[in-house]
Amino acid sequence: MGFLGSTRDPNARTFLRETEEAAARLGLQVQSVLVGGPEEFEGAISGLRGLGVEALMVQPIFASRAAAIAELATQHGLATASIVSTARAGV
Repeated sequence: MGFLGSTRDPNARTFLRETEEAAARLGLQVQSVLVGGPEEFEGAISGLRGLGVEALMVQPIFASRAAAIAELATQHGLATASIVSTARAGV
C-alpha cells in the first residue's frame, strides 16, 4: 500500500504513522512518498507503482486535488482512498 502525503503539512508524519499502524494490523506494508505539491503527483504515483504498490492512501490535505489524483492513480492501476476531513485545506 502507498501513502501520498505533503511535505508542507506538519501533520503528515502523524497521518503516515497512523496509516502504518493500521496497515500493520492488517498485515500490509506501507511505502510512503511526501510531495511539495500537485506538480509532483505524477512522479510520486508512478514511483510508488514501480515499487509494487497496489493501493494508495492520500492525505486529506490533497482533497481539493482528488480528481487529478484519482485520474493518475487509475492510469497507474492503483485503487485510492482518503480520509475525509471536515476542515478545508488545500495545496
